[in-house]
Amino acid sequence: MLNWYNGSLSNLKKISIDDVNQNCFDLLSDKEIIMSVYRRKKVYVIFTDHKIIVCNVRGLIGRKQDYTLIPYDKITSYSVRAKASIDNDCQLEVALSGLWKVRFKFNGTCDVKSILKAISHYHQK
Repeated sequence: MLNWYNGSLSNLKKISIDDVNQNCFDLLSDKEIIMSVYRRKKVYVIFTDHKIIVCNVRGLIGRKQDYTLIPYDKITSYSVRAKASIDNDCQLEVALSGLWKVRFKFNGTCDVKSILKAISHYHQK
């Protein structure tokens, strides 16, 4: 698990699903759909319709890998901060049970609207 406590992942840039480390796909359930993928150096952040997957590839050749999975139903509150448009250069902060917060800062285009819809879906149940 990544050592975050009220941590932040900044400078996340949207990438293609084809550019994701293949080991990250083993963490998906059978019917799970990837909505968007972001990257900062060797850290991949995958937003699916059920959870957030953070994959941290460590070392020069990537032998060590850390995975953190954040199910949407464990998110207690969330907020978005944007300059002008919610689709560019925005910040998503999620609070989890246990007073743990994670902040995702996106550079460039981001698909936050679909992520918010997926999180909201779990809070309407």
